[in-house]
Amino acid sequence: MESLQEELNDALSNRKEIESKISELNEILKANNIGMNDELVDKQGFPRNDINVYEVRHARAQLIKEQNDYKLAMKKCEDLLIKYHSQNLPEFADRSERPSISVKSHKKIAVVGKVETGSPSEYAGLREGDILLEFGKINGDNMRNINDISEEMKRNLNLYIKVVVKRDGEHKRFNLKPKEWSGRGYLGCVLNP
Repeated sequence: MESLQEELNDALSNRKEIESKISELNEILKANNIGMNDELVDKQGFPRNDINVYEVRHARAQLIKEQNDYKLAMKKCEDLLIKYHSQNLPEFADRSERPSISVKSHKKIAVVGKVETGSPSEYAGLREGDILLEFGKINGDNMRNINDISEEMKRNLNLYIKVVVKRDGEHKRFNLKPKEWSGRGYLGCVLNP
């Protein structure tokens, strides 16, 4: 039977392979200058001649499959990491609650609206209705307006940002990586003031 360390390494390797496949499929869509929801037919109902329709349809179908596999791979990695670290920190293994998350400010800076499927926000774990308390260096004490969040996002494109939300009365921390993906924007969610 393989050790927990080997199982974790395999899971992380599998996740990396899926990320690579997703990246390749996104490149196919990008090369055709099309997203996941753009029409494949023209106004008369004929297949568009400015794209490789077969290649795009195949890439979209594969992308959906890989994104679903990625969610499962991320969940497996998360579960294995918790199990791995709980062996090294036995005081947390026996407790039902997790250590509390320190929050710089309890003031709400935004509310998460619709979260798009396959978006960076969905992969990070954000959900519609989450109350945003921290977004990178932005919190309720230093935020002037909603544009501060946008500026923080632009400064951190393709980097992970610490995001703290309040959900069901609990504070939860996520690592969100704003980046280009097959949908709109860099986050794939709506932030309402």
